[in-house]
Amino acid sequence: LSFLTHAFKKNASADDSALPFLISAELGDALQSDGRLRAARDAFAGAMALPDTWGTESRLRTELAELYRRRFDLWLRVGDLSCQLGDHAVALEAYERASATPALDQGAALPRRAFAAMRAGRPAQAAILVLDSIDRADGRFEDRHAELVAYLSRSPSLAPTLSLVLDDVRSTLATRLT
Repeated sequence: LSFLTHAFKKNASADDSALPFLISAELGDALQSDGRLRAARDAFAGAMALPDTWGTESRLRTELAELYRRRFDLWLRVGDLSCQLGDHAVALEAYERASATPALDQGAALPRRAFAAMRAGRPAQAAILVLDSIDRADGRFEDRHAELVAYLSRSPSLAPTLSLVLDDVRSTLATRLT
């Protein structure tokens, strides 16, 4: 931890412009292992300040490519740490950024997004996220959708609306099956 902190303070970008991002990600891992959640979250967020594409030469191409591949997971970690800290609006933003990042299972961010939206006091946004996901899946109702709808339906403000929407989904599916 002290080595990473020293490297970060040393103005690592003078050696290679990719180094501060790489050090931030490693520092985040070390800080999280040490139980320093807020500092870990901030370090991961610093690592995720990467540009969408890398425009300059770097000796650390392999490490930089790996960091680009890890962006989805790191945004999820920023969100998870934010939830642990009770910063649900920050978590929601991190999960939104994760969902906009290429990944093998884009849907993995959906339950986290819905939970963070609910905890941030935005139940309508949570419902829209889930219903939009069902719509984009061509009406395929996956296990994660069922669990999320059950979770959202426990909210008194959402239960009546979700009931109507689910009736519509059921009738659409019945029509497709006949």
